[in-house]
Amino acid sequence: MPQQTEVVNAITVAAELVLVLVVFAIVSALAKRALRRVAATESLERFKSVAESIQRRLGFLIRALGGLVFLGVAGFNGYLWWRGEVLHEAQLALLRDVPREVWITLAVGLGKTVGLAIFVAWVLKQLKGALAAACARAKAWQGLVANDDSIQILFDRLTSTVIRLSWLGVLYFGALWMGLPDAVCTGVLKLTEVVAIISGGLVLWHLVDAAIASVDALTKEYAESHDLAQFYKALKPMTPLLRRAVEYVIYVGAATLVTATINLQTLSEFGPRIIRTIGALFLARVAVELISLILRELVIERPRLTADAKNRRLTILPLFESILKYGVYFSTGIYVLKQFDVDPTPILAGAGIAAMAVGLGAQNLINDMVNGFFILFENYFLVGDFVEAGGAVGVVEQIDLRTTRIRDSAGRVHIVRNGSIENVVNYSKEFAYAVIEVGVGYESDLDHVRMAVDKAATALEALTEDTLSPLVLEGLESFGGSELALVLRAKVKPGKHIPVARLARKCVKEVFDAEGIDIPYAHQILMFKDEDGNQVGPQSFATPANQVATA
Repeated sequence: MPQQTEVVNAITVAAELVLVLVVFAIVSALAKRALRRVAATESLERFKSVAESIQRRLGFLIRALGGLVFLGVAGFNGYLWWRGEVLHEAQLALLRDVPREVWITLAVGLGKTVGLAIFVAWVLKQLKGALAAACARAKAWQGLVANDDSIQILFDRLTSTVIRLSWLGVLYFGALWMGLPDAVCTGVLKLTEVVAIISGGLVLWHLVDAAIASVDALTKEYAESHDLAQFYKALKPMTPLLRRAVEYVIYVGAATLVTATINLQTLSEFGPRIIRTIGALFLARVAVELISLILRELVIERPRLTADAKNRRLTILPLFESILKYGVYFSTGIYVLKQFDVDPTPILAGAGIAAMAVGLGAQNLINDMVNGFFILFENYFLVGDFVEAGGAVGVVEQIDLRTTRIRDSAGRVHIVRNGSIENVVNYSKEFAYAVIEVGVGYESDLDHVRMAVDKAATALEALTEDTLSPLVLEGLESFGGSELALVLRAKVKPGKHIPVARLARKCVKEVFDAEGIDIPYAHQILMFKDEDGNQVGPQSFATPANQVATA
């Protein structure tokens, strides 16, 4: 008998599941056929698209209900089977015990659910058209193009959110109308709340993103039309940071609401702390950029500022920027630690002790910083000066407390420790001299040479405005083995001695050539001999077999 009962139960379960599938397949086919006939009616032809949309939505709803019923029948039969019941007898007994009012409530609720689904499908069709029109109007607002992608994403997200919540609402009211257990209705309601929070957070983020893109485009147009482009360019990097900060705040807020909805209070308590931390970090970054911008506007961009004073301020400004920047970040770090109930006092005490230990063992670092302090405040050299310091020769690009960066004429950057800078040659203080040496033959007339140098000085002044006094012949420097060494010098603007000296050599060479003044240079004479020691002519270059060259 037990074996026969098992077979009967198996047949009962299979038959009921097949019956569920057949019934919902028939219902789906009838609904599809009915809607097709409605759409084929001439008087209702203009509602064809609406009928097709309703058909898709209704088909999805029928399949979803069929799946739920299928799982319910399988689970219920499995429970009865596990209890050792004869399934068809137990089910008939349960059906006889079900009051008539329950069946009526179930049928009426199912009818109401189908009617609500049809109505919701029609409303969603109209709403999608309205949202598409609103999206087009939003894109055309103020003629802006830069925010079109953000607006399109916003309305797409809004449309999908409305559709998702609408069908969850149909599912909730259907469960309520059909008198399903309270646990089912509560579960559907909780699911709807979670989906609404997550979807609402995404919609809110895309709304804010579209607003930021619109404001950014309008700000750019306003800045360009009111000569404020430099301020816009300085603050433009803050836009991506603002987007990320707002996005993370919205996501954390949504996650906090979700954890509170599903009664995870321990996790939800961290949400406000994380939001305050994100806000503090963003404001710290904005404060650093604003400080840098304000300092440059107040200290550097002054109309009556001389070039020397501007270089001096450019040299000292990075120091103040660094101090203020680290002060802002340090205060922000203390605030973040307090948000998570971490006492910063032991950390600061430990950092102080570590700093003392590092200071005792880092004498070179302290020496570099002390020298850097004196370089900055005693005005040894400034950013932009042409100097010779620490074995490097070139233009000073940056001065920090620990190092100085010098770029030489080959484009190489020398990073020199301030502690290693002992002697400094600064070519950018008030003026410099462009000094060149040139040799002339012993037979040259020095008065003629002096007149030629005067002509070269005139030509040099025509080529450059960096000279402060003409090129002059300082005198005879030395008697060479084959030449008289002369020294020429011109007073030039600070740091311009090298380019002016190059132009001076060009002018001297051209004038000396024109005046017939010889500039001696070394000559090499090659004499070739054959293997017998006899001198041969230049034609021997072409016969390399047994030639020996001697100089």
